[in-house]
Amino acid sequence: MKPRLKDKTPFKSGYASLIGKPNVGKSTLLNRLVTRKIAAMSAKPQTTRNKITGVVHLPGGQIILVDTPGIHKSTTKLNRVMVKASLSTYRDVDLILLLMDASKGFSEEDEYVLQSMRGVKTAKILIINKIDLLPKPELLGLMDRMHEKSLFAEIVPISALKKDGLDLLTALILKYLPQGP
Repeated sequence: MKPRLKDKTPFKSGYASLIGKPNVGKSTLLNRLVTRKIAAMSAKPQTTRNKITGVVHLPGGQIILVDTPGIHKSTTKLNRVMVKASLSTYRDVDLILLLMDASKGFSEEDEYVLQSMRGVKTAKILIINKIDLLPKPELLGLMDRMHEKSLFAEIVPISALKKDGLDLLTALILKYLPQGP
């Protein structure tokens, strides 16, 4: 079988980092998108202690997702190391996917995460997760407030647990990834 070097079908591939404060559903989203459980999911904060990588295979491309520990103001050495690992992905990826918990609204912890991204040139998509736990009018208000922050190329409401909005999300992620192998 000959390699298909002359195939002109556009193919996109690249790295996207899942970031956010603890317990917003980063690992749940990773598991749903790769269709396998590769990251531990728990109600306990800081279950993810190292970066976990998963690959999403799609007809038009591949998304290499990097799940990170939650970003927060840390007091212990271990937590500072975990947060530093999360922040280091900003310069190593093609796209930043910031997850936020819709049921908790925009908090001081979310603002801390936003401040950590100030000055970062990498494209950013805000993913408002857990929309199944919030009435639609409140969700629309939250989306409007986040749009005013002017940090995000896109804002996508999803429920990772219920698999709601994931097709739109993967299409948008591919839109922002470079063409490549």
